[in-house]
Amino acid sequence: MSSGMPLQTEQFFRNLRYGHAATKLAKKAMVIVILAFIEGKTSTTFKDVLLEYYRLMPEGTKNTGLYRKEFNRQERQKLEDPSANPEDFDVSLIEKLLRRMKHLTGLALHYNNKVWTEDSPSGSNSSIEYLIYQVKVIRNDASHDIPDLSVREIEDKLTNMELLYTKLVERVLTEKGKTPDFIRKKTEDIKKDFKDLRNPISETLTAKDIDV
Repeated sequence: MSSGMPLQTEQFFRNLRYGHAATKLAKKAMVIVILAFIEGKTSTTFKDVLLEYYRLMPEGTKNTGLYRKEFNRQERQKLEDPSANPEDFDVSLIEKLLRRMKHLTGLALHYNNKVWTEDSPSGSNSSIEYLIYQVKVIRNDASHDIPDLSVREIEDKLTNMELLYTKLVERVLTEKGKTPDFIRKKTEDIKKDFKDLRNPISETLTAKDIDV
């Protein structure tokens, strides 16, 4: 590197960039997905939507027990805000919402000990459900357990991420009847972000990014 960083520090920043990219761009893709699914379907808080889901369960529960069990206090504060914006949610919260709002989304998301299980006719390696699951897995792996990766390994993983994230967005927006121009704009935004993250690390990560 032209910055003259020690090799160990350079490796740290490479891994940091990888985790940063996985988290930032996974969130961007997931926000697009959830907004597409809930568009025009609810004007209430996310909490109200979730309680409706619990009421529709076979047990017909009408209390908030499951809601409080599945969402921690910080998450509940966001979900109970009438002006809540999914852009302020992290990937894990968005993914949980997609699983628990299937009466609105029509998705059949079910995981068993982090292993994908097909619980609907659409369950397959190319289904929207599976793509959402893969985004979550890649983001978690990159953010929480970052191995020592070479530049080539990081570039390969970023390429795979880009293909996965854009495929998910294309599939969801196509299913929701968005215009080709709208879909192209959303996917090009993601591709541009990935391109920016391939710039030299010293130019990609700011002090604010490092704090994040």
